[in-house]
Amino acid sequence: MAYAFDLRQVCGGYAYFSTFTSGHVTASKNYETRRPSRVIAERYRAALGEIGQQAASVNSTETYRSWLCSQGWAIVDASFARASMEQWLKQHECVKSSFGSFTDIDIASPTVLNRSLRGKAKQQIHDRDGNRCLLCESDTQLTLQHVWPFSAGGETSSRNLVTLCARCNQELKNEVHVDLYRLAGLPSGVEMSLLKSSDQSERAILRATYLSHNMMHTRCELW
Repeated sequence: MAYAFDLRQVCGGYAYFSTFTSGHVTASKNYETRRPSRVIAERYRAALGEIGQQAASVNSTETYRSWLCSQGWAIVDASFARASMEQWLKQHECVKSSFGSFTDIDIASPTVLNRSLRGKAKQQIHDRDGNRCLLCESDTQLTLQHVWPFSAGGETSSRNLVTLCARCNQELKNEVHVDLYRLAGLPSGVEMSLLKSSDQSERAILRATYLSHNMMHTRCELW
């Protein structure tokens, strides 16, 4: 068994990375708690191959240090990770993006953790949506609606907020209607960065979607 990490940046003693995770929802908070999940190394390597990605193998101090320099994906031996990379294996409370992935609230912008947007930021979303309700096309009593609900850990950002009138907003409440992303012209469901090296075939998109919905973006201290 192994862990899978995609190292994005090493800066100021921190490693910023993404990792395949499992999670659970706590009863008392909006945010889902995620932690790195073990994978079957060869199956995960094959899954990465389907989206045009390759992964280094990390199973020793030497290969670990080499990967810190080269970055990118790595399949890390579970025993080595538990012995030498404990800081990479911690669980984190996360906010959910429109792509289905999760971002550690400790590295998320404070704005995405607020309940709502106001002023210019709010108006920019109304302008994007033609200053009308995306469902009934009313142009009065316009509000912002989280597509992935704030109460379920959805982020407060332009990629997860759409324009609805007060009546439609009230009718939807906290229901998830992913079609609102399409009506607003917003990408959703998959992190397209995972597909940058793929042929973007149907199988590649399905694989990237599965990975996206189990992906956590976070950081750890290296020293």
